[in-house]
Amino acid sequence: IWSPATISSSVPVVPGSSGIRNTGYPRVKIVDTSGGGSWIAGFEVSIRLTDANRNTVTGVQALDGMWLDRSDNAVIRNSTFSPTNELGCDPYTSPAGIHLQDSDRATIRGNLSFVGGLGIVLVRSHNNLVQANAADRRGHDGNRCSGVMVMDSNFNTVKNNDTSENAGDGIFVNATSQHTLIDGNYAQNNKDDGIDVENATTTIINT
Repeated sequence: IWSPATISSSVPVVPGSSGIRNTGYPRVKIVDTSGGGSWIAGFEVSIRLTDANRNTVTGVQALDGMWLDRSDNAVIRNSTFSPTNELGCDPYTSPAGIHLQDSDRATIRGNLSFVGGLGIVLVRSHNNLVQANAADRRGHDGNRCSGVMVMDSNFNTVKNNDTSENAGDGIFVNATSQHTLIDGNYAQNNKDDGIDVENATTTIINT
């Protein structure tokens, strides 16, 4: 755990490391009780959940983002993710603020994910709610790739997010993602598209 005063681009990264790693344990709660005075930093991934259902992450500040793999029913809320470990903009392999892979029915609400490569990424992850998150405060830096990416994932809701100021798209839904609901998002000042949708089953409202 690092205090904000020690955080910089010079923080060493150990390949394959995680600040918090949970493999196989359900119903674990990861909560920052410091009042925002601590960060998880200096790892390849700050928080990694694998085969860990019904975990809750609340109020953490994670410099290296989090990665969920085969972990259903997660709740991720009111946390800050600023992944500095950039390996390009590939949503399948690159770090993101929040990366879900083969993980269903998560609630991702009220988080800030900015100045990394990717903000929030869903890969083969279904029936998730991505609500009231922000790539950054308006007029700031956003992400160096895209804000929210939905890849090979069905029946997801992306609602009331601020996906502005990114170097790629604000929101991207690929051709094999079906029945995505995009509702009430703010997606301006992105260098590529605000909302880029490749699947005709996508619904866009209140945007």
